Amino acid sequence: GALLAVMPYLVLGLAAALVLGAQFTALSFGSETARSLGQDQGLWRIAAALIVVLLAGGSVAIAGPLGFIGLIVPHMARLVVGGSYSRIVPVALLGGAALALAADTAPRAIWNNDIPVGITMAVLGAPFDAGTQWRSGARRGGFDLAGPAAVGAGALSRAVLGLGAALVLCFGLALCLGAEPLRPGQVLAALTGATAAAAPDPIAETIVWSLRFPRAVLGALVGAALGIAGSVTPAVM
Repeated sequence: GALLAVMPYLVLGLAAALVLGAQFTALSFGSETARSLGQDQGLWRIAAALIVVLLAGGSVAIAGPLGFIGLIVPHMARLVVGGSYSRIVPVALLGGAALALAADTAPRAIWNNDIPVGITMAVLGAPFDAGTQWRSGARRGGFDLAGPAAVGAGALSRAVLGLGAALVLCFGLALCLGAEPLRPGQVLAALTGATAAAAPDPIAETIVWSLRFPRAVLGALVGAALGIAGSVTPAVM
């Protein structure tokens, strides 16, 4: 119920961020460059702020604070595809979704036990934050928002393909792993309603549709929203 209530705001924020990437890139160039391009900075900063509120607010409302996703994903996206928001946003969407699902699934895969995603992300994010601040402090005390000076033409396609594959893998593992492990065949049968050999296991079907599928969708959606919110936030500053 909570997911359905917040879903329109998350979808609206995700769609707006994907469409407005070029405007956010112009904002990141600075005031003088943005004005020379004829951009209304006030309008687009308000638009960026609204997107961040929709995405971060909606995500926190249904999943609680998972702030390190909004720190790790944008930074890595800039390193991989450069400073253009038209590239950063789709990479952050896929990267955030995959990271959130991985953080939710890893404890079940390693210890066969559920650990809140916020704790897993804190374990991953704190060292990442410390390392990033140490490196950036030697330069100018902040993130290198411009990203690498030159990015190959295939960087975006490679990143999208790689993260898309990682997201599919994490989603599949999220459906299979838990207190009652399921085989991939059982999950596929539950999702499709039948197999060539037999009808789906009713217990597996209940586990998949009532518990794991909604949880995986929620995790992917929240991760994508927080990844993009963290990416767009510098455009507001």
